[in-house]
Amino acid sequence: MEEAPWTSWRPELVAIRKHPLQDESGRFAEPLAVRHPLSVYSVEQLEAATTQGLCAYISFCPDDDTGKVLCAFWDHLPDSGRVTLMAEIVYLSCRPHAIKRLRQLRDFLVDAIINPCRSPTATPPRGGGKLSQGPSQGLTTCSRQ
Repeated sequence: MEEAPWTSWRPELVAIRKHPLQDESGRFAEPLAVRHPLSVYSVEQLEAATTQGLCAYISFCPDDDTGKVLCAFWDHLPDSGRVTLMAEIVYLSCRPHAIKRLRQLRDFLVDAIINPCRSPTATPPRGGGKLSQGPSQGLTTCSRQ
């Protein structure tokens, strides 16, 4: 008898590190500018501030890929997810310990989105397994390389 796929999960693929805006109880404690960014900023303002925040990011070690990973998410998320990500990047890059918090955001996104897709039991996307190409319409791509 074949083992059910949910019984063979590996714990390292399930563990998700804490989001930088979560408090110790697990609740999100973000300001209005992060919860409803378009009520405070225009998309153009968010794009400019996000680009500035990512370009100001200083890697703390040679193999730190935080800027590249955040740009990849920015480039490929649907518009609503991109707006939320931009608001989080802008907010975190202006806070104390910005480098640590942006790295924590990177780790959270990789743990929550990328690692589950690497699971041997992950289901391929519908539509023949092809992912959409390029960024969403209406927003420009990340200019950081």
